[in-house]
Amino acid sequence: MKRALAVLNFQLMQGLSVSRREVFAGHLLALVSVAVVMVVVELAAAAFMRDYLLPPVAGLFEHHYGLRPSPLLEFLWLAAFCILLVLLAWFISLLYYRGSATQRDLLQISLFLIFGWVISTYSGMTVFLAVRRAWTWFFGLAGPAPDPLVAVANFTLTAVIMAGLCYLLVRRASVR
Repeated sequence: MKRALAVLNFQLMQGLSVSRREVFAGHLLALVSVAVVMVVVELAAAAFMRDYLLPPVAGLFEHHYGLRPSPLLEFLWLAAFCILLVLLAWFISLLYYRGSATQRDLLQISLFLIFGWVISTYSGMTVFLAVRRAWTWFFGLAGPAPDPLVAVANFTLTAVIMAGLCYLLVRRASVR
């Protein structure tokens, strides 16, 4: 059976008597660093394309809000968003590592089950509208004018919660 690199890394750290707290801090630092590099690359690519391509190209922030932000606001928004995404991915991989074979299978197909339920039930439109309303609020698009600072606060708070959940999973992870 082929083992994931994260599993081998965790086993190696435990074999070298590195505490779980240090493993967590190292992974968190590495993931946040990767997210910031992703932000810098995206901003540089968007700036290059905006300046040198004939059709105007909008970055991710401009795509959501329809306005050109200050560079600092765009960096903060995109950094918080990318950090949230990498922590969410780490959380899912930790759930996958901690789960039994049945739980892993359920985790893999749960997205498809939920999506199928939403589009196939009579209440699917109601669920879709509720998710859309929550998504609009989460991204700061609710209200008379879009507010990206609401989105930055929501992304940051959710990323902190994800980091806490990841810590709980790493703290009790068994070496397999």
